[in-house]
Amino acid sequence: MKKIIENNKCLYFLKELLKYKKEIGILSISTIVSTVTVFLQPLLIKQITDIGILEKNMPQIVNGVAGLFVCVLVYLMIEVVQAKTFAEIHNSFYKNLYCNVFRKLLHLKKHYFQMKNSMEIVQMLQCDVSQVASMTDRYVVMSFSYVFRVISGLAGLMLLSPELFMLQDR
Repeated sequence: MKKIIENNKCLYFLKELLKYKKEIGILSISTIVSTVTVFLQPLLIKQITDIGILEKNMPQIVNGVAGLFVCVLVYLMIEVVQAKTFAEIHNSFYKNLYCNVFRKLLHLKKHYFQMKNSMEIVQMLQCDVSQVASMTDRYVVMSFSYVFRVISGLAGLMLLSPELFMLQDR
């Protein structure tokens, strides 16, 4: 019985998230682009050091620095877009939860309000809504994105220097 209730909660959560298809699409694409920029950064740094600095090739240094600048700029712009989108999703989801709670609250029997004082009811509802809404919090969702970025950075490092990637003790 408990598993059925948990599955219903998950289905409710997923159904509510389907309202944000456009925003989730934007977040997915921006996560992929930011992962690519993180992947490209070690390659550009290698170009700057190996081809530019060691061979004293100034045009390659300028090109590498410009490419690195563009990667960092794109990454920062994506961060701003993601923060804005997450805030919109979180605030809208929070509002929808409170509206649903209020509708349910209107249909409760009078006896429920006689058993508990109004402050207890409001506090319980606020706690429950906050816990459910935390699923759309930026930091919870972005942790998945950071995992992809770390993997991307490690893949770039592995392409550049497999020895450094393995970090072998000698």
